[in-house]
Order: sequence, then C-alpha cells, then structure tokens
Amino acid sequence: MFWILPLEYALSINILLWIVSGLLGYKVVRAMMLSPKDGFKSLIGAEAMVVSMVNQSHGQYLVKAGHELWTARSRETLRPGEKVEVIATDGIKLVVERLDTENRRENE
Repeated sequence: MFWILPLEYALSINILLWIVSGLLGYKVVRAMMLSPKDGFKSLIGAEAMVVSMVNQSHGQYLVKAGHELWTARSRETLRPGEKVEVIATDGIKLVVERLDTENRRENE
C-alpha cells in the first residue's frame, strides 16, 4: 500500500504507525510488569460480614467477603451479622477484626 501512495503520505502514515506502535508497546510492557493481584490478596482492607462461628476456642469464623465465603480468624469474639474488616491473610484464611464504624465514618 505504501508504495502506491506519494512519498509524503506514505512517510506520514509510517511515522504515525511507529508512534502508535511504540505507545501501545510501552503500555503493554508496563501492564506486564505489574504484580498480579488475585482475589485472595485483594481482599485486604475489604469489609466482610460474619456468617457463623466455626470454632470459638480458636477464634475461627465463616465470613462473607464480596460474593464468597471465607474461613477467618480473629482475636476478638465476634457474633454472626457483625461487620468486620480484613486486615491480613494467613495461609488460606483471612485475619479479621471488628469494624469500628465510628472511625470509619470519620475517615470517609
């Protein structure tokens, strides 16, 4: 196609394509360098709700974070229906603490 067009048009189109390709390549490389954030690690800082108590003596609970149920542990005694915040992960369990609604409203 470029050999059919006059030199000015072919050169302009070629330069434009090089610029667009370079910008797209730059964006792709940056996206590939980002660390993957799977669903498990992205829950840190999320709000969840206690569904049930699994083992009271070990502080283990079943919590609903997003649309999923997770096993969680807490140092505090929690009741079903309480709102909690995910503060960390421990293996495949979430570490949660009671959500302080007063402090949360002040921060927003």
